[in-house]
Amino acid sequence: MRSLLFLALVLLAGCSFNERVDGILELTGVPADGEVVWAAECARCHADDGTGNDLGPGILAELHHGDAQILTWILDGKGAEMPAFPELTDQDAADVLAHLHALADG
Repeated sequence: MRSLLFLALVLLAGCSFNERVDGILELTGVPADGEVVWAAECARCHADDGTGNDLGPGILAELHHGDAQILTWILDGKGAEMPAFPELTDQDAADVLAHLHALADG
């Protein structure tokens, strides 16, 4: 029983996101500022409205994965298909996330 509990704790610990993401989630994002970052860094592949194009998928359909996962993909990339953007400031990342939610809310 102890080994099963230990395994469960190890698996749960592996599901947590990094401290940077946790800090970003505490910030208040500004959608208008996020739109500027989005236009410069993201729109080329995900389109101005987040619906995607030939270079990248629609990101709005991915919001169900949760904000922490979206931020992790933004900062760390997603496999070979999406580059990482670790150079974004924490506020820029929070702003992009707020912009995505504004797009989704239409």
